[in-house]
Amino acid sequence: QEVRRGRGCLVSEELNQVLRDRREKLDELLRRGIRPYEYRFDRSHLSSAAADAFGGAERDGALDPEGHGPTVRVGGRVVAWRGHGKTAFAHLEDDAGRIQIYLRRDVLGDERFEALHLLDLGDWLGVHGPLFRTRTGEVTVRVEEWTLLAKSLRPLPIGKTEVDSETGARVHHSAFADTESRYRQRYA
Repeated sequence: QEVRRGRGCLVSEELNQVLRDRREKLDELLRRGIRPYEYRFDRSHLSSAAADAFGGAERDGALDPEGHGPTVRVGGRVVAWRGHGKTAFAHLEDDAGRIQIYLRRDVLGDERFEALHLLDLGDWLGVHGPLFRTRTGEVTVRVEEWTLLAKSLRPLPIGKTEVDSETGARVHHSAFADTESRYRQRYA
């Protein structure tokens, strides 16, 4: 079933439910005292620089006995999420690429870990913690603290992104990739 919304656009009932769910999550964040639009977050690294810093520490033998490297502060948009009970993995994407983050209930505490279910794909998140390498070899931030930078109230038109191995350019497929339109229609 579809309903007509302003300017002749058709919006499905399913989309309306997604928008309602995200507004309810926003209200719950506010009720819990979590600011949904943080004023400031000082990041120490972009995602690619964080991965490079870990690689340098690994080469120099500067990892601690647990295999943790330097502590970083990175921020980006949540583009992937995998919950596993008392742990969760996510990917944050910034201007320089993607980095995986690892969240644990025993590190964050019950209250902060439970608040993670109020996050959605598209939200902007800032994290702080040491870097380590997972069993699959991916450089990951072991989150000790997270900050919601911006709550996304609309689902994003996220498509597949690939990196050209020769030029390093990022190519977006099936997404709102027209740069000029993206700047003129930031709300989209």
